[in-house]
Amino acid sequence: MRYVWWLVLVSSSFAQFSDETTNAGLTFSHTFGETHAGKEMQGGGTVGDFNRDGWPDLFALGGSGRPDALFINQGDGTFVDQSLSFGVQMSHVGVGAAVGDFNNDGWPDLFITSYGATGSTVGPGHHKLLKNLAGTGFVDITSTAGVTTSSSIQHDGFSAAFGDYDLDGDLDLFVTGWFDGALGNCLYRNNGDETFTDVTDLVSIDRGNTRGFSAHFGDMNGDGYPELLVTADFNSSHYYANLGNGTFEDRTMLSGCCYETNGMGGYLGDFNNDGLLDWHITSIFKSSGLDNDGNMLMLNLGSHNLFLVPESSGMRYGFWSWGTIGNDVNHDGWLDIISTNGWATTPYDNKPTTLYINNGDDTFTESHVAYNINHTGQGRGIAHLDADRDGDMEVVIFSRNEPLMYLRNNLQGPGTNWIQIQVETLQPGPFAPFGFGCQVTAHTPNGPQVHEINGNANYLGNSEPRAHFGLGAATGPIQVDVRWPDLTANTYYLVPNSHYRIMAPHVLTSLGTGYSQWPSEFNACFETNPSITQLVSFVNYGACPPRPGF
Repeated sequence: MRYVWWLVLVSSSFAQFSDETTNAGLTFSHTFGETHAGKEMQGGGTVGDFNRDGWPDLFALGGSGRPDALFINQGDGTFVDQSLSFGVQMSHVGVGAAVGDFNNDGWPDLFITSYGATGSTVGPGHHKLLKNLAGTGFVDITSTAGVTTSSSIQHDGFSAAFGDYDLDGDLDLFVTGWFDGALGNCLYRNNGDETFTDVTDLVSIDRGNTRGFSAHFGDMNGDGYPELLVTADFNSSHYYANLGNGTFEDRTMLSGCCYETNGMGGYLGDFNNDGLLDWHITSIFKSSGLDNDGNMLMLNLGSHNLFLVPESSGMRYGFWSWGTIGNDVNHDGWLDIISTNGWATTPYDNKPTTLYINNGDDTFTESHVAYNINHTGQGRGIAHLDADRDGDMEVVIFSRNEPLMYLRNNLQGPGTNWIQIQVETLQPGPFAPFGFGCQVTAHTPNGPQVHEINGNANYLGNSEPRAHFGLGAATGPIQVDVRWPDLTANTYYLVPNSHYRIMAPHVLTSLGTGYSQWPSEFNACFETNPSITQLVSFVNYGACPPRPGF
């Protein structure tokens, strides 16, 4: 009885999330225009700061019934559709999208999985790689880049993810393929000259026996080299251990992972605050009671070993779940889970997006009503972003043949402190751009929580690539460790309720002796707002030079 009273009190006194879709100018609907295989599983979108003004923007796939849209964040709580001026108002059968600076020019580019132009017969060879022209627009360079098709047999391609698997300083690309017999799962190595090479077979990645939906790069064993984890349907998810020599080893069975029947979306995050990345997978929950039904959370034990959290954890019972994110929505220091749901037929239609609040003991409490997450549509993709730069994370839900929903996070009150960190790895340099592959660990009152900066797919899209930590009542300074891909590390002591930009050592050195002389633990840039930066040390303050294009 006491538990029910608490729910009513929270939901009636304060609505933490509010639907601001219309007020924010994000009126947009994914729309079917023609029939093709796979259309029920579409409805993607992604996040990226495409004009480098410090405010995250949104890109939404239109489906085959309307053009795609790019919404530029105005910094005042609203977005403006600038698809036409940026050259992305394309009509095609778009499926998923990924953001990453593939050519190391300092501007986030856009990769889109697609089945072809509307009004034509869908088929292989229609993906799009859009090069960012210094924040003024995009140009399609797909044909010369060598990523036009991930299957030569039929249309295929769902989620995509950027990551530097060979640690050569540029972003490689993995594209998932779902259709049986299409051989559509592909790993493309970045050649460093705006072209890619399909190395799937050379590096021992299964191309055809994986019904791939989502892909994730992440260093699971602490050697600096990111593993490749593929969330896939029909018992075909895979855990590929990076051997550090340009190849992978399939450790799916040895790692103790991938028990789910129908893997859809996935997320890598530290759900138990032990400093290791865990793997959350969404799936379908059936009433049959089979052990492998429903969502799965696999805790990382190290050395490529995973432990499946038991059914009693409370996050297993979704519906037909798709995209998923790890997000500390209440800033208590524990990573929570938000997952979309939906299918067109009973009993999975009109099911809510679920919110699993982390109780801090490997159990979760489903709480979407208490937090006013009121979405019962055909959710597919999902992403989080701090759209208003107030420290908490907003949520955008992309749906199949329905409007997207933008949920503003209105978190306030005592015990809700936070810290956000953007990692800067400007080129030229040894690390992949925008901090991809760097691990940021905040030593919170609840233990060390790690966040890896990446371009992973939640399902058909990715979230904003910055580290966000809830700190509860902690006032700091908070110890934050940044581990670079070469396993060197720096330690910083940062004040809560602030945005920080932390520069890689080679960036500070390249800025000149005026900055390279700072002790490594003080090489952080503090954002008082997204356009004003200061170099923070607990000894001195000085002006931090703006990054190119910022």
